[in-house]
Amino acid sequence: MSLSLLHIDPPNELSFAFTPETSITSTIELKNNCNQPLAFKIKTTTPASYYVRPSQGILSSNESKTIQVILHPLPSFPQNNKDKFLVNYTPTSLNKDSSPEDLTQFWQSLQKSGNQVTSTKLMVKLISKDAKTSRNRPNKVESVGQGIKHRQNLAKDPSNHVELEDRVRMLLWILSFCLVMGIVLVIFV
Repeated sequence: MSLSLLHIDPPNELSFAFTPETSITSTIELKNNCNQPLAFKIKTTTPASYYVRPSQGILSSNESKTIQVILHPLPSFPQNNKDKFLVNYTPTSLNKDSSPEDLTQFWQSLQKSGNQVTSTKLMVKLISKDAKTSRNRPNKVESVGQGIKHRQNLAKDPSNHVELEDRVRMLLWILSFCLVMGIVLVIFV
C-alpha cells in the first residue's frame, strides 16, 4: 500500500453527534506526508449548512492542521442526509507566507489548466444521541406548564450540559470574532 501525500483523519466519514437547534463541531485532521508543501481546499455539497475553518491553506512538509467543521443548528434530525465533503490537495510551490489571494489564484489556475488534483470524499454521518436528547423542543402550542416541565427535565439530564457548553463556546467564538472585526474596522477606517 502506498503512502498518500496527505493523511486525512477521519478517512471516509465525518461524524456529528446531532442535537436539535445546536451548532455541532467536528474536526478533520490533515497531515502532509511528503517533503514539499501541499495546498489543500475543502468543499461541501451544502455550504449553507456548514462553517469550515480554515477551508484552504498550505501545509509545509510533515505539518499537521486541525480543520474545524461546524454544522449550523437544525430544528430536527434530518432523515435523508446526503451531505459530503471533498478534500482537494496537490503539491505547490507556494509557501505558508503566501497570501489568501495567491492561494485563490493558485486553485483557479489549476482549474483552468486542467492539472491533476487529488481528492478524497468524506460522507457526513449524523448520530442521534438518543431519543430523549434528539427530541424537538416543545411545540409553541403546548401549554406554558408543559413547556416549563420539559425544560426542567432537560436541566436534570447531564447530557444537556454539553449542549449548553457548545452554545456558550459558539457564542464566545462569535463575540471574539465580532470584537476582532470591530478592532480591524477602527484601525482601517
